[in-house]
Amino acid sequence: MISLVPERLITVPSIVASYIDDYTFLNEKVKPRRIMRVLHVLTLNTADGKYGGPVRVAKELCQELRKQGVDTVIFAGTLAGREPEKSSTLEEHYVTTKALVNFLPISSLWSWRLVSKLNALVKTSDLVHIHFARDLVSFTATLICLLNGKKFVTQSHGMIVSDGRKLTKLIDFAFTRPLWKRASVAFALTDEEISAILEISEYIKVVKLPNGIHVDELSKSSSHLHDLRIGFVSRLHHTKRVDFFLRLAEAFKDQKYRFEIYGPDGGDLENVINFVKTRKLSRNVRYLGSLAPSEVVTKLCELDLLVLPSSYDPFPMVILEALSVGTPVLVMPSCGLAETLKTFNPDFVVGIESESGLMESFNRLIGNLAYISPQSIVDFCKNTFSISSVCYNLHCYYLECMRKVN
Repeated sequence: MISLVPERLITVPSIVASYIDDYTFLNEKVKPRRIMRVLHVLTLNTADGKYGGPVRVAKELCQELRKQGVDTVIFAGTLAGREPEKSSTLEEHYVTTKALVNFLPISSLWSWRLVSKLNALVKTSDLVHIHFARDLVSFTATLICLLNGKKFVTQSHGMIVSDGRKLTKLIDFAFTRPLWKRASVAFALTDEEISAILEISEYIKVVKLPNGIHVDELSKSSSHLHDLRIGFVSRLHHTKRVDFFLRLAEAFKDQKYRFEIYGPDGGDLENVINFVKTRKLSRNVRYLGSLAPSEVVTKLCELDLLVLPSSYDPFPMVILEALSVGTPVLVMPSCGLAETLKTFNPDFVVGIESESGLMESFNRLIGNLAYISPQSIVDFCKNTFSISSVCYNLHCYYLECMRKVN
């Protein structure tokens, strides 16, 4: 556990009392108005869900914050021909962007129209919540907030860590550090992420904010105990280790298991296709394309087990989504949720961070699937990752930021 000086942390206690004094009508008979308008800014959202977790986190937060009286708006860049379908329950704005260069260690997606639209939305917002990455959209959003005198908070989803490269250090020195430290508060998922943020600048005000998820009534169908569907649902990138999943499928190819791979290409799609073809695994291993964010939970509900063998995932939303519909999961010890999952079922976490460890743990978990109640998984998710409690705290932080004088 790391130690932070008190001045850098914002605390929740006593905020609710001031909230009642400062932000509600004294006359209870008067219909309450929305407290504030908060703009959530994302780098990218596409129909195939390429940006993954941050988009799903933002939408979960915005949906719940609206229930708590906050007027939320989502803005993101998108790609031509891959625009996402807008939600009927959220206000969303998208502007087409394209990469300016391809050699920088950051995303260079950008457009002049993005600047114009983002500036207009910032001006009509009380507070801006930037899902902050080392990219031009995040940097532009921060600059626009500063130019308009708008307060902003950041949430980096574990996306900004020091990679040791000289060019990355230069970008952090020139842009990330001076812009980030102007945030009213920076939200981080884990103690490890807090350490990474403070490595970039000790002057950034940091507070831990976990991800949460809305949990509906259980609608999971019965398990396919004799014809199990095992899923990998993530971007096909080397850090997600889809190669571990493929070799797991090969090791159990004689069983009546169906191994299904879903996700946008992050550089490993060709390797997946070639592996399945050369090892003659097409009978029980299939790549079934990417899923729109709105399709992920439905697909997870159909699976009997979700396997995520990532080398490091600080707080993977796909795991929360699986738990929310009662689907068992299997993650590596390096996953940020590993210790929490162990408190519910140790079998949900691989014993040793290796391929052989994954196979051994998979075999053990498969043998116990029949004894794991989907409802117990849903109850655990609801009690541990409630989006309502996450947003209650977030709402309090918003109010505290608005009350502080720069």
